[in-house]
Amino acid sequence: MDTYFSFAAIALAVVYMPGPGTLKSITNAINFGFQGSVVGISGLTLGVCSVALFSATSLGLLLVSSPIAFKVVSYCGSAYLFYLGLKLWFSSRKTQVISTGVVFKKRQVFGEGVLLQFSNPNAILFFFSVFPHFIKPDESYVMQFSVLVGIFSLAFICAHSTYALLAYKAKTLFLGAHRHWLNKVNAILFILLAVYLVWSSSV
Repeated sequence: MDTYFSFAAIALAVVYMPGPGTLKSITNAINFGFQGSVVGISGLTLGVCSVALFSATSLGLLLVSSPIAFKVVSYCGSAYLFYLGLKLWFSSRKTQVISTGVVFKKRQVFGEGVLLQFSNPNAILFFFSVFPHFIKPDESYVMQFSVLVGIFSLAFICAHSTYALLAYKAKTLFLGAHRHWLNKVNAILFILLAVYLVWSSSV
């Protein structure tokens, strides 16, 4: 049990660190309200579980051991982050007006959340390097892995819900032109994250 508490502490420290997923949750909360952020967080959480499962397979080992595969995934992730940045930059003000009847494409928001988790291969490296320290060889691997993923997912949901709720409560500060410029700033952050991912993969 102490092992799981230790992992939970690490998970909380990791998930509360701002990153692309955090930025996406905040953007969804501001543009689509709290309901939109919930849909996005659901996609992000499913993405987290998928990345964790991916890291536990031989495919995860291939990514870690192959510099070429790692770079390919990094470049694809960078391209996706860049796409999200451009999409946010050129999004029309008309579709960003905050209202209780705002309409958004749930499948698109959900899908973007899932794909976003694969934009950074470092997430796979995290699971691949951290999980083994909390797995006991004399106990069921599947059960331990499931519990660890469950703990991480719960911490992830709590962290992103916190960010989304704060952004939703502060949405009145981002009406009209102010919100338009906020989206511009978020777009630049996505693009900068894409550039950083390419740079870190090339070093």
